[in-house]
Amino acid sequence: MVRYEDGIENLTFQNVTFADPLKDGGGADPVGLLFENALFVAATVPAEAAAEPSNMAADASFFVERAANDFHLAPDAPAIDAGKAISEVDTDRDGVTRPSGSAYDVGAYEWTDSPPTSGAGGGGTTGTTTQEAATRRATRAAWAAARPREARPPGRTMQAVVVATRREAAGPGGCCC
Repeated sequence: MVRYEDGIENLTFQNVTFADPLKDGGGADPVGLLFENALFVAATVPAEAAAEPSNMAADASFFVERAANDFHLAPDAPAIDAGKAISEVDTDRDGVTRPSGSAYDVGAYEWTDSPPTSGAGGGGTTGTTTQEAATRRATRAAWAAARPREARPPGRTMQAVVVATRREAAGPGGCCC
């Protein structure tokens, strides 16, 4: 669960993937939350993001291997080329240039059919066996290691995959984060 609370203001989420549901933790209502090209692993887009048509709900079929928290897009994912252009977001989480196809992809990863040669990771995949999936993950890890975060060009918007690892433990008015 991704929790926000206490009247958070002017928070922008662009080209992100939410693997857990959003939850209003209470307090004053949020003001100015903006979601664009956001991919939600859920049956529907949450109310906070529903007004923006570039946001999408996704099931496990959208991703390379959802069970292993690999949120790179599968080759036939409806999120491919379904987003809108956002000039501040010119690369994906792996450093792949956006757009890689005819339009921006929705979510944190831009789909490509081959890994980029610059040392960044890519979202393109083929094959479905467990060994192929493990090979893809190892290859992506090698790409990421070859291009550490501090080596990425300054001033670029980086995307995130939000996977909550803590569960709500606090009572009313308390914060578990």
